[in-house]
Amino acid sequence: MLTVAYGEATLRRSNVYRWYNMFSEGREDVNDEERAGRPSTSTTDEKINEVEKMILANRRITHRMNIANEMLDSVRDDPNLLQRVITGDEAWVLGYDMETKAQSSQWKLPHEPRPKKARQIRSNVKVLLTVFFDFRGVVHHEFLPQGRTVNEEYYLQVMRNLREAIRQKRPDLWKNKNWLLHHDNAPAHTSLLVRDFLAKTNTLMMPQLPFTPDLAPCDFFLFPKLKRPMKGRRYATLDEIKKASKEELKKNDFLKSYEDWKNRCHKCIISHGDYFEGDKIDALAASEPEMFMDNKRANNMMSAIKRGIVEECCRDGCSYNHIRRVARYNKWDDSMCLANVIFYLTGTVKCWFEKFEDILNSWAEFKIKYCEIFGNKEDTARKAENIL
Repeated sequence: MLTVAYGEATLRRSNVYRWYNMFSEGREDVNDEERAGRPSTSTTDEKINEVEKMILANRRITHRMNIANEMLDSVRDDPNLLQRVITGDEAWVLGYDMETKAQSSQWKLPHEPRPKKARQIRSNVKVLLTVFFDFRGVVHHEFLPQGRTVNEEYYLQVMRNLREAIRQKRPDLWKNKNWLLHHDNAPAHTSLLVRDFLAKTNTLMMPQLPFTPDLAPCDFFLFPKLKRPMKGRRYATLDEIKKASKEELKKNDFLKSYEDWKNRCHKCIISHGDYFEGDKIDALAASEPEMFMDNKRANNMMSAIKRGIVEECCRDGCSYNHIRRVARYNKWDDSMCLANVIFYLTGTVKCWFEKFEDILNSWAEFKIKYCEIFGNKEDTARKAENIL
């Protein structure tokens, strides 16, 4: 009867029973009771601090910093370590991929209408490229055969092919058996079959965390450099795609990618494990003092000398202004400054710090000792001018 009388507005049986119970308990009002409702704002200092603590406690971020620290420590102990690392990954290469906004941009006069662009889609013609390289160039590459998928059996064969390529193209690494393999944690890469093969062949591994393309040379360097010139071009067949891919593999500066790899590890530590993207690395936060000085840095140094504010000596000092800016940005206290100053020291100062690090118990003590030994700005400026 209720359904006939009220139609779709009829209460469900469960709601009828609920209201009957509430009226039986003495309720007389059918209006909703007052509720606290949503707070006027959910962004408060307390919540911000709680979220920040949760983020800092994230195990993935902590592991990123640990991996970056381990790599830099290993490189400091063995400066030639990265020269023995062979890294690799897979990526799809398309028969047609759309141009980036920068590539498709066109000049126009102010009075001219905006040029119209046809909507485009990516090609279904594609091939999977697997490539391994070191600082000298490509060691091994191959394309996935049609009808196959990247599983543990396929990747096991890739590992066998890679070892044969190393034996032929890198006989020094093969003879010494001290090369390291670096790849990501894809299921095929970490399968029991592959891990068992790598263990039996005594293959040394360079650790890589999952979901960290900003610290993988293939992701932040090779594949973007390879695919960018191919965007906007059409390749009708798989053979054309393969030929174009091989040509692009010959053009890349692989040594630079390994230098950027170290810089990115520095930036990962300085940014407390935060993710970052893009080819350009913030030189203020991530540049490594041991790296050679380019022309731009030399010009900046000479300008600083002329202004009379030189606090750093090329190859033989550290920049307090540099550390202050990084410390202020990251809100470091004195203990954090002392822990990270090693990344900004070079030459004699670095040797001095490593020798007396155990007795330098505070940041204030470090600054006093540094100024006593290396703090003469006139000598620093004179040394820098002589080098430049």
